Order: sequence, then structure tokens, then C-alpha cells
Amino acid sequence: MPIRYLTAWRMRLASKALGFSGEAIKTLAFELGYKNESTFSVVFKRYYGHSPSQHRRLGPGVTLSGASKDKL
Repeated sequence: MPIRYLTAWRMRLASKALGFSGEAIKTLAFELGYKNESTFSVVFKRYYGHSPSQHRRLGPGVTLSGASKDKL
């Protein structure tokens, strides 16, 4: 499904950006096509199992932690 592909692609980009840049989460959300930070954070948490800010603290190389991609 195209929407799942788009979401997975956006989440991979977000993960890399969170790991390697200091860009604000709100700015990143807008750049990835989300209308607000809240929606982005909900989707990110559903995909990775933790929030974008937690992902940033954990650093690059974090993998899915049991989150189901089927829920997207």
C-alpha cells in the first residue's frame, strides 16, 4: 500500500535526522510533511515504540522495539 510505504520512508528519514542532526522535532515534522508535531510524534511512536525525543537520546542505530507496522 502506498501510504505504508510513504510512512515507512518518512520514519526512516526521521530516524536518521534525529540521530545525526540537532534540528527541532517540530521543524523535522513539517519538513517530512506532517501538519503538526503531535501527529508526527504519534506516528513515530507507533512505528518505533518510543517518542522522537527518546529516539534522539538513544542515538542512531535504534531498531524497532516491537512496534507493529501493521497498525499504520
